[in-house]
Amino acid sequence: MRKELTDQHNERSHQFIIDCLREALYRDDTLMQYQSYIDSGKMDKTKELGDNFQRDLKEMVNGLQTNIPDVGIYIWSCGEDGDTHNTQHTIISANVFDKLGNDRSIGEWIFDAVNGDVKTYGLELLDKSF
Repeated sequence: MRKELTDQHNERSHQFIIDCLREALYRDDTLMQYQSYIDSGKMDKTKELGDNFQRDLKEMVNGLQTNIPDVGIYIWSCGEDGDTHNTQHTIISANVFDKLGNDRSIGEWIFDAVNGDVKTYGLELLDKSF
């Protein structure tokens, strides 16, 4: 996915006010289950798979920031499991106007970006360890 976003940015960045915004939960339980299925044929959810997901997300974010200098990133945590520290899946079941551990809500982040103020929030979650 990072390559596709980078290619789109390189080919069409002059056409967009915002080059790229990326939102993600830092230990998305559902996405990690699908990745586990792709890797092993088993839809599993463990702390270790959460660690792998978090590490892979950090690598993807670093790649986006390297290849798309003005990318806006919003990493957040909601519905974290007490044992695995894995989080809920997507923003759909959360209120887009809750701060979700950041200075701005995801709704405010998008509004700000549309109005020319593209920012990044929540990168510290990518370094959180358990």
